[in-house]
Amino acid sequence: MKYLFPIAIIVMLTIAACSHSDPKIEKAHELVTQAVKDSLKDPESYESVSFSELLKLKDTVKVIDGQSYPETFNGAYEIAHTYRSKNAYGGVVTRSDVFHIDSAMTNAKGGFLGQHIKFNK
Repeated sequence: MKYLFPIAIIVMLTIAACSHSDPKIEKAHELVTQAVKDSLKDPESYESVSFSELLKLKDTVKVIDGQSYPETFNGAYEIAHTYRSKNAYGGVVTRSDVFHIDSAMTNAKGGFLGQHIKFNK
């Protein structure tokens, strides 16, 4: 019984922390949702399934066969999104796409899972 109050406090704090949403994440979800709807033949059939964690992309250097290839992302973000929608034949399909969002959180570009899209400076 003496542990009931501390456990209740911890549970309430955990719920409060989980319910607090980051504005960047909300903006990313909004941009991705709009990008998906703009690309669909039937935007009304769109149904969100899940979003991955929002990741800030870091500049890297790939080395292939001894050659260095720098990759710069200029502070862009990446997020994966799974959604359902109707295809051109009216069947419901589920897709997972990766989207890149510019550093200013104003534009989302996406494509099939694994495709990387860069923003112009």
